[in-house]
Amino acid sequence: MNEYKLLFFGWLSEQTNCRETTWQSQADKPAALLAELVEHYNMDQDRTRHFNVAVNDEYADMDTALNSGDLVVFIPPVAGG
Repeated sequence: MNEYKLLFFGWLSEQTNCRETTWQSQADKPAALLAELVEHYNMDQDRTRHFNVAVNDEYADMDTALNSGDLVVFIPPVAGG
């Protein structure tokens, strides 16, 4: 079992009702971790399709390998004008 520190911003922090948490998971990539979060928090999967991710303070791909102890930040799209 891996343990990740997760940070949430914008819409995602509203859905999870928190800004950060520690998460226990078998997921080894951000995509699998996000899928767990979508299921756990009953989120609209369509809204999470365009999220970016950062791992240990660097932008990453959803297929980046994760290691226990990593800081994972899911970044929702920003809209504005």
